[in-house]
Amino acid sequence: MLRSARRALVRRLMLPRRMVDIPRDVARPDLRSSNPPMTHANFSIHPTSPTLPLAATTAVGTATKPRTWAAVAALGALFTAACSAPSASVSPLLGALKLDGSFAANDGPVAVSTDFNDLGLTDTEASPGLKAQVDVLGAQFSVSGFKTGYEGSGMTTGEISIGSEVIAANTAVDSELDLIVARALFTWNLIPVGPVELGIGLGLSVIDFDLKMREQISGAQLDSNQVLPIPLIALRAAWNWGPVKVRAEAGGLKINIDGDSAEVIDGDIEASVRLFEGGALLVGYRVFDIKAEYEDEGDKAEADFNLAGYYLGVRFSF
Repeated sequence: MLRSARRALVRRLMLPRRMVDIPRDVARPDLRSSNPPMTHANFSIHPTSPTLPLAATTAVGTATKPRTWAAVAALGALFTAACSAPSASVSPLLGALKLDGSFAANDGPVAVSTDFNDLGLTDTEASPGLKAQVDVLGAQFSVSGFKTGYEGSGMTTGEISIGSEVIAANTAVDSELDLIVARALFTWNLIPVGPVELGIGLGLSVIDFDLKMREQISGAQLDSNQVLPIPLIALRAAWNWGPVKVRAEAGGLKINIDGDSAEVIDGDIEASVRLFEGGALLVGYRVFDIKAEYEDEGDKAEADFNLAGYYLGVRFSF
């Protein structure tokens, strides 16, 4: 009887072991110290759970977020710098362009053209020029042009007539030709990888010429003044190597509008060396070739201009 009562008392005082969870941050009692031993009041009684303490999860989240936001900020800064940092440059140029080609005008079907060589207009002349360029948001806008003039004496190969002015074939004449050739291109980067750039876009090539021929004997004069704008399909390529940069631009197109036609190829290639911050010396080669058929004061005219030659310049960047 006594043994059964003792067992019942022990059973009543004992708690189920699976219901006791000792917090990890509670140290085990040091039985050798003078501190009082821990009692059941130090323990929490609840179902066991594998969930980490709140303090631990908070510490992990706090340590991770700053690194994540720092990486995002760095990528954003790089993208912004690449896309929103515009640059511009201006290059005064001096070229030596040689003229070749021919000109014809008649009130009927044009049959015989007069070569510029026959008129004495094929010398190489000094030609001032200018180039400007703006780079922004992966795109590039460039404008370039040259102004040149030629004078000479020679003979007409065929009859030339514009309106009421007529110069017969095989006539001795003094001639003057003033030329302005200009090009504007807008291209977008397709391959801006490392030192290599490749772009494609659209453009416009313009030739403004004023041709005067005066008979040496009679003094009769003929004048043809035209501005011919021609759209372009444009390509651009560049290669950078330290202070050296090699660059090429070209455009071309053949069009036919209302009986007038034109075919143009306009391009140049240049190499530059940076001399100081914001300044570079450059040398290049320019080619301009246009063939056009149009009406001039009711007469059918054909013009074939070919300009080619080297140029030097200084580029100022900012």
